[in-house]
Amino acid sequence: MTHTRAPKDPPVLESYMLVVERGLIFLARNQVRSKDSKDGFLGGSMYAHAIATQALCEAYGLSRGDRLRIHAQLAIKYRLNSQHEAGGGWWYKPREAGDMSVTAWVFLAIRSAQLSGIDVLKTPLTRAGRLVDSCAAGPEDAKTSRYAYQPGRAATLTMTAAGLLTRQYLGWNKDHPDLIAGCQYLMENLPSESGSSLGRIYYYYHATQVLHHMEGAEFDLWNYRMREHLIRTQEQSGHQVGSWNPQGTDRGERGGRMYANAISLLTLQVYYRHLPMYRPVRRT
Repeated sequence: MTHTRAPKDPPVLESYMLVVERGLIFLARNQVRSKDSKDGFLGGSMYAHAIATQALCEAYGLSRGDRLRIHAQLAIKYRLNSQHEAGGGWWYKPREAGDMSVTAWVFLAIRSAQLSGIDVLKTPLTRAGRLVDSCAAGPEDAKTSRYAYQPGRAATLTMTAAGLLTRQYLGWNKDHPDLIAGCQYLMENLPSESGSSLGRIYYYYHATQVLHHMEGAEFDLWNYRMREHLIRTQEQSGHQVGSWNPQGTDRGERGGRMYANAISLLTLQVYYRHLPMYRPVRRT
């Protein structure tokens, strides 16, 4: 749904159109317009700007509103201008040496822009490949199958999922050996079958997207386990019914319940919001 239309079923969705519109208005009103390097900035850290940019780009892509396109283009412009030129990535502040986590969120915004028809220059994407290369920390025979938060650190599950997703957006083929090896590593770390807490949702969000693009039996298994885990850990009673408890989750101590809710819903919606990128498209 968007601020301009909603599915007829269930009818309650129509009541959220105004909520979405107010959110977009808030982002637009808080976007910086200036003649310096802050032009297009949406506020907050590089994480916040990337997520807000993604929201604007997707809203434009679904509604095709001209005013939204302007705000989305400005947000992407600021994002590209804030890249660390030598290292190729993004961090908490503009033009600082990057990390794999922030850079992955930037690529989600860039991907949303591309899918909505907003042109993104190739040069910043080529530069970003440097950061991803520098964070590769896999075993000797599959160096680029796993990733670290920053160059020189050890690989982690979460950054591996983020790195593999970024590689997919940078153009890796489905049969790339290190992509296959990386996906096997993700499948060795499936969502819990019996856990009562949300757990590693930041990892789950990125990994779900990677495996969704790959499709097949492995994603079917992952998706089943992921869906059941999120349903099982959702609050079932009380004033917090329908939400997720952030305690014990990665980043939960900072983001709180709103973060836990947002990223859980985004994880559940992956295959509703994104077509698998390797699926052949029939042209008529």
